[in-house]
Amino acid sequence: MDATWTNLLSGFIGAAVGGVLALLGSVKATKDQAAHERRMEDDRELRLHRTAVRAVVVELTSNSVALSAIRSGGMSDEFGAVDTSAYDALLVPLYSHLGPAALAPVARAYSRLHIFKDKPIVIATRHQFAIDDGLNALLRYALDDLGVDLSLPDGAKRT
Repeated sequence: MDATWTNLLSGFIGAAVGGVLALLGSVKATKDQAAHERRMEDDRELRLHRTAVRAVVVELTSNSVALSAIRSGGMSDEFGAVDTSAYDALLVPLYSHLGPAALAPVARAYSRLHIFKDKPIVIATRHQFAIDDGLNALLRYALDDLGVDLSLPDGAKRT
């Protein structure tokens, strides 16, 4: 009878230890899966942020070039227009990770662009410095913080 109780007790202890280990393993697997999903979501958000930065750099560059051309007389102000559609569509992904050094200049640039969006564009040329400051801050952020070089190719120049 002693041997039977010993066998039953060792079987019970083995089952209990196995159950505890299985439970601990499933808890660890759940935590690992949650961490993996968080990393994937963070990566997705960062990709969206990088895309937003690229799109806004292109848009600010286009706006800056148009304003320079109008100010210098190279383009008639009736053909010039400012565009904020990329910024407007990508506002959340853009600002979600934007560094503090770029935050205020980009916001200032777009506040000027929004103010003058429906007004004669020649008025906006007086505020081009704010737009260029936002563009330059965003380019520095892209290179220094994101490691993305969005500068113009050799031979191209920004006015």
